[in-house]
Amino acid sequence: MQQTSDLGALQEQVKSRLGTITARLKTFRERESARERDWQARAERMNQRISELEQSTQSMEASLRQEQQLASTDPLTGIANRLLLEQHMAEACRQVSQAGAEICLLVLDIDHFKNINDSFGHAAGDRALRIVAQQLQARLRADDVLARYGGEEFVALLAATRLDAGLQVANMLRSCIEGIGFRGQQQPVRITLSCGLTALRADDTPDSAFERADHALYRAKRGGRNRCEVL
Repeated sequence: MQQTSDLGALQEQVKSRLGTITARLKTFRERESARERDWQARAERMNQRISELEQSTQSMEASLRQEQQLASTDPLTGIANRLLLEQHMAEACRQVSQAGAEICLLVLDIDHFKNINDSFGHAAGDRALRIVAQQLQARLRADDVLARYGGEEFVALLAATRLDAGLQVANMLRSCIEGIGFRGQQQPVRITLSCGLTALRADDTPDSAFERADHALYRAKRGGRNRCEVL
């Protein structure tokens, strides 16, 4: 301003400088707006990807739970299978050994099951298995474990149960099954159970406890079936 004596020239210089500054500000704002739009687009894509990953994770978790359920469930009866029973047996032995828990092991076998298959067909045999599983499960507590061990044999772990109380439960289950039946090929089919019962001991392994209950079961079979024995 000191060097310029012409006011008009000074105004032109100021306008030129202001124009340059305005243009630079405009360019800066445009770059910043473009950068902001780019970051918003990236954020939206990232959020979308996170949502997709969350959905995928939830789907995988659901699929895994379903596979675990299928792997631990007997497909015919819908109750626990032998694999899951073995896990519960190991935990039950640990509870008895370390915490002094009182747990009873009950082994139940459908009497003359082969005769049901031979006389009325395998469909009737499958129905008998489903009926027994449903009736037993309905009469056990939520903390008890019922599993199909194999064939026509079922196993129950009775939580917080002394041996005398376990025998009462075993006889209740046996009487329940004796009192029901169904029709196969238009003929009545009668179902009875033989039961072997034992109380888990501090030095038991799953195998030793099951062997003792299994011996009690065979004693019930030899004693005429449709009865409970204790060892």
